[in-house]
Amino acid sequence: MAAPGSMNNTLAKKLKWARTDLGYSPLHIASEDGRTEDVVNLLVSSEGKGTDDFQGGGKTALMLAAREGHAHVARELLNHGADINKKSVKCEKTALHFAAGCGQDEVAVLLVRRGADVETWDSTSESALLLSAKGGHLRVVNTLVLRGASVCCDTVGLLRCGVEEGFHEAFNNVLDGNLQDGLPDGYESRGHFLQTALLKAAESGNLPVVKALSTKGVDLDGTAEYHPSHSDIIPGQATALHAAAFGGHNDVVNFLLENSVRIDAVDGNMMTPLICSVSENHLCVSATLLEAGAAASAEDQTGTSSLSYAAASSSSVDMALLLLRYGADVNTRCYLFGSSVLHNACTNRDNTEALVDLLLRWGADETVVDSSGRTPMNHLTEDRFTRHSAETKDKVRKLLVNAPADRTWRRRGWLVMLCERERRKTEKKGCKVARTEEGIVLGGMAAWLLAVTDEGVLRTVVGFL
Repeated sequence: MAAPGSMNNTLAKKLKWARTDLGYSPLHIASEDGRTEDVVNLLVSSEGKGTDDFQGGGKTALMLAAREGHAHVARELLNHGADINKKSVKCEKTALHFAAGCGQDEVAVLLVRRGADVETWDSTSESALLLSAKGGHLRVVNTLVLRGASVCCDTVGLLRCGVEEGFHEAFNNVLDGNLQDGLPDGYESRGHFLQTALLKAAESGNLPVVKALSTKGVDLDGTAEYHPSHSDIIPGQATALHAAAFGGHNDVVNFLLENSVRIDAVDGNMMTPLICSVSENHLCVSATLLEAGAAASAEDQTGTSSLSYAAASSSSVDMALLLLRYGADVNTRCYLFGSSVLHNACTNRDNTEALVDLLLRWGADETVVDSSGRTPMNHLTEDRFTRHSAETKDKVRKLLVNAPADRTWRRRGWLVMLCERERRKTEKKGCKVARTEEGIVLGGMAAWLLAVTDEGVLRTVVGFL
């Protein structure tokens, strides 16, 4: 068995060879490993040439040292002429970006003191301050703010609570330090800026910032311009509850509801928080809102209801069932196109069969036509509406064709079960199938009967009864 020292040497050699294959020079390797003496020797022997060369991944030696937190190496590279503001090839990050994003406070201080640009953005329009805020690197946040880095709404809203005792200091520095010198462009007032930051914090699920902003007098029920991330929803005025619902953050939703925000407030598109959560398939948030009293049949400015969103999007069948149980109208129609919930379910690429079956069981009308005179069956079979497989189309088609007969059987089943329930009530106590604490045994079978998915089983049971 090899000695531990020889194993470490072997591993180091393999790592060096691997990095060499990726375009690392000896200077890149020594800088990334933090070997200050080797870095100095290489810089002296090369007379500083190649200091700003990129390795295969598009980073310089200074960027690698900054990312790994090797302040002594970074200092030597700067002393030998390394470009402090040079940007990486792929993501256009500077050494300060790498240090800030990785929480390397000592390197960040060094770079700022040596004149690093604290305002430059990378390819995704993120500054070093924003990267450190998102990562919860509060010491770096304090360093950059005190050095004059500009604060944007994202910086406030995405500030993570890396260390509890340091969070409030960083938060106050961000708000009370930089913002006193003037607001970023596009904001009418400090209140407008903080209201926008609140929405960003709510969308990202940053409860500590939401709570901290509430202590600064920000209106938890106020509105600001909002454009959901990763969504094609048109920007408009919205509340923090809309943002939290879009983001799917139940803890933030609960905090806002505890502070008596409007549960059915509408945004610029007339969408309620419930519609926002349904459109993104956040089942837990939707359940919380409904339990707190949100209107299950709310509609947006086109007349599209929450149930229509559930049927048209990739929402689960559980979402549609949840809305139906809280009173959503199964036959509501969008007045812009006249399409019903069932129309939307037939064009849905996911869960089509299960959704259509559920809606029909809850009384959806399969004969309704949209503003162009098309039925749900037309939407199912016409290729311009859907790209379902032949098997899926056939299964859903059978559900639509058999809907009238199936409804008749279900109604008959209800009548049979209710009659049997009444009959059992009159039977004497010695009956073997008598009462339970919850009620008559067969009375509970009605719910089971409605849940039967196999039509053959349904008909057999009802026929027997």
